Amino acid sequence: MVQVVNRYSNAMLELLNEQDDIEKSLNQATFIRDSLDYQEIKGFLENPDIPNVEKKALIKNNFEGKLDDHFMGFLELLIRKSRESLIVPVLTDLIHQLNKQLGNMEAYVVSATALSEDQKASLVKVLTDKLDTKIHLKCSVDPQVLGGFSVLVDGQIFDSTVRTELNKMTERLKRGDYRGS
Repeated sequence: MVQVVNRYSNAMLELLNEQDDIEKSLNQATFIRDSLDYQEIKGFLENPDIPNVEKKALIKNNFEGKLDDHFMGFLELLIRKSRESLIVPVLTDLIHQLNKQLGNMEAYVVSATALSEDQKASLVKVLTDKLDTKIHLKCSVDPQVLGGFSVLVDGQIFDSTVRTELNKMTERLKRGDYRGS
């Protein structure tokens, strides 16, 4: 599946690179992905019992006039080829590639409680300095995280959760290393 996703996202990237406004394309791709990334919508689009005419009508009713023709064509192509399940993954990969071209990166943050604006700004500054690129945070809250947060950015995980620190401490104690880090 990864190869198919890459094939579609690379084809879209080539098409978008022929356009002048990469930032606009990024915004449109993000808009589509965020609009369609809901279980009910994905279930509707991926349901083989629902005719393509109804799926295309959903796309047309929600996106016509808001998207450039190449994005509308992309969505219709995936529906016609019965590849609806690939829409969100392809767009996610495309967004990643467009962000890279623009010198941006998305960082996914998971924390026990919602981060304040000051905490977000501080985290963006640290990551921007460390990775030497512009960072956009995508934050989510997971009560399973006892405290602290973890960050996933460009395939790297920065984990400073309480659970991870407790696990490290447990391992050090098992090894007999009582001094800490």
